[in-house]
Amino acid sequence: MKRWTILAVAVLAVASGMAFALFVGLHYRGPEAKARRLIAELRGFPPGVMERWLLRLHLAKPRAVRQPEEVVRDLAELGEPAARAVIAASWGGPPAWEVLWQIGMPAVPIVVENLQAPDPMVRADCARSLIFPWAFVVGHIDPDWDMVDQSMPEDQVDRMTADVIAQAGPALIRALKDKHPYVRQEAASSLAYMSDVAGQALPALLEALADDDPGASKAAARAMANLWPSSGLPRAVEDRLVSCLRDTREHVRLNAAWALGAIGRPGADVVARSLEGLLESDSLSIRAVAGIALSEIGPPDRRNVAALIEGLSDGSPALREACAMRLEDMASSPPDVVTALGHMPLDEVMSGLTNALVDDVAEVRRLAAGALREIGPVSGAITPAAVRRAINALKGACQDDSAWVRDTAEEALRGFARN
Repeated sequence: MKRWTILAVAVLAVASGMAFALFVGLHYRGPEAKARRLIAELRGFPPGVMERWLLRLHLAKPRAVRQPEEVVRDLAELGEPAARAVIAASWGGPPAWEVLWQIGMPAVPIVVENLQAPDPMVRADCARSLIFPWAFVVGHIDPDWDMVDQSMPEDQVDRMTADVIAQAGPALIRALKDKHPYVRQEAASSLAYMSDVAGQALPALLEALADDDPGASKAAARAMANLWPSSGLPRAVEDRLVSCLRDTREHVRLNAAWALGAIGRPGADVVARSLEGLLESDSLSIRAVAGIALSEIGPPDRRNVAALIEGLSDGSPALREACAMRLEDMASSPPDVVTALGHMPLDEVMSGLTNALVDDVAEVRRLAAGALREIGPVSGAITPAAVRRAINALKGACQDDSAWVRDTAEEALRGFARN
């Protein structure tokens, strides 16, 4: 009996050893295991417990210190197992997306499938990876991909990109109703680059514009602006956007006004009147966005310009930059700077732009200097005190940390010097 017991124990030990070896072989030697190890390497994670034991037993080699590009390439060569491993790791961001893009078309159905994953961050990361559908075709997001040596003609890239959109577009439209706001925001952002499904996406994007989450609402507005030129916006959609200007939530009014400025029909009376009403808002942000929108769809008006000048002091860096950009564009428009700025007193315009030369954001400073560059040649019509203040501020901007700001300020000073 004792002999049989010993034999049974020996058989059990051998079977356990074989099972362990099989486990190690499958879990640490297959493509999925290799993908997990490469992901850990790319993320800079130290070896796990099992990997440390394998190293001690000389059953695995120590990791080499490599460039991220090499690891991404090795992951991409694994194909679908790597795509699933990257997504399962709940790991978003450029390196993960680059792996998916380099895997290419085989990764698309896996990404689309995981737009319904239980983890909201996985859903959001998958939606975000689809923001450049052509990247799954060419392997990167370089907009000048045709300037690089490529193995396929442009029309083939277009056809394959259309296939990516056909697979991903409907799933992203459904994701606009996801219960997690970040997923809705990323879905709207990615749909902005999928004109092939613009018609299908329109009702859901209009609904998303009124989302309780400001980020999702903003992404929907920007997607609409990117998908429809002003000539292609259906009148019913324009009416719906106008109705959103009366919404009780400030972020909905803001985003609707921004969308109307970007895609509204020039000269549309109903739109203009509705936006003009926002110029009386108690909110500085609302007034500034209304000024931007009105300056896009209608003739120059001093009320619009006043709202833009006021917007240069808004708390949002993005809004200050948008106001400065619009003022620079208007100042350089025909027939002359005074008419282009709606006959707003140039002293007041210059005061706002001079203050913006010390903004925290370099691009706001550069755009303000650019607008002053356009005003410089007519500075003879401005009070000497305002001119002196602008010149002194521009001299200070010539010492700016940003080379672009310095160059633009120097150009503006030359314009004032000629007068």
